Amino acid sequence: QRGRGGRGGGGFRNYGAPVSNRADPRLPQLVQTENKFVAIDKSAWDAEEKKQRAFKGILNKLTPENFDKLLEKILEEGIDEAQTLMGLIGQLFDKALTEPTFAELYATMCAALSDRFLSEGVEFKDPASPDPENPVVITFKRVLLSKCQEEFEKGDTAIKAAEKEALDAAEAKARADAG
Repeated sequence: QRGRGGRGGGGFRNYGAPVSNRADPRLPQLVQTENKFVAIDKSAWDAEEKKQRAFKGILNKLTPENFDKLLEKILEEGIDEAQTLMGLIGQLFDKALTEPTFAELYATMCAALSDRFLSEGVEFKDPASPDPENPVVITFKRVLLSKCQEEFEKGDTAIKAAEKEALDAAEAKARADAG
């Protein structure tokens, strides 16, 4: 009997069958290995990891049209520890760098979050504080500025390394030409 295309049989007779049941002599036999794929056990994720993944999902959906709704979703996830705040700011910063089209939107998100925390008097205890009895208090702006400085210094170091590499290469070429 002929199928839709006018040819007999069609090419998908075994579609969906396990690969080992497909009798194609051109393919090598499958061999099971010790390091087989294992699905991620999401129940083992800790609360912080779940929050960070939720933030990532929310930021992936961010557009000017749904900005206010997603801002509230981020706040609903609960930013109650410095580690959570640092993770969120890191994600916002990375998104702004990798998606320049939406950089202004991510900057607006940072401003809105900062204003909200400032108006509500939200502060966090720095986990790296030297005195656990009297921890240093950090704010959204402080964490964001630290992230900016960290990225700036990282870029500065990379530029200096590239300049040194170019200078070394030029000196090596000059020695080779002279010798």
